Amino acid sequence: MIMPENYSLNSLEFLINFLLTHFPGKVVIMGVGNQFWGDDRAGLEFITKLKHKWHSTQSFAPVLEGERVLISAGEFPEDWLIRILDFKPEFVILIDAVDVQAEPGSIAILRREDLPDSACFSTHRLPLRSMVNLWEKNGSKVLILAIQPERIDFGERVSSSVERSINHLIELIPPLSNFKSIFFEFNPLLGKKECGI
Repeated sequence: MIMPENYSLNSLEFLINFLLTHFPGKVVIMGVGNQFWGDDRAGLEFITKLKHKWHSTQSFAPVLEGERVLISAGEFPEDWLIRILDFKPEFVILIDAVDVQAEPGSIAILRREDLPDSACFSTHRLPLRSMVNLWEKNGSKVLILAIQPERIDFGERVSSSVERSINHLIELIPPLSNFKSIFFEFNPLLGKKECGI
């Protein structure tokens, strides 16, 4: 794995300008969250906007494919655990609303050692650290792009502070010209088989 000089895995500039669009290996970008629970849907909003910017092709195939794989995982990122292990990406990037005790809309890049060992880190069933640990043991580097929520309550819209942060990130990401991106989605209204999961 060849890294450019003077870049850190904890650098937002590295993630935006190199890893997402120029890195020659396979990258999985997964948004997680509850679409009906306010700012908890931040990861899903990010993936939706990135899919449109990159003109990603939606796939219903039973296996992951392509150089850039976008996954809108909903509340069940753990359902993608084995498929990502089989895909063997060089990088997995998770986007999630996480309480990092910062101002609403703040963005932090977390690593496995930043995550608690205990119960679920956000609103998901399997502790995030457990998934990250398994992917890293399989040879993938994992980064968590954490967005500080303003409110987690019933509603289908994110707060203005979180929306501004998502839009800012999307504006910073260059168009994807050298790689093909594939989009996968879990739709709880359709069921797993119809969504290729």
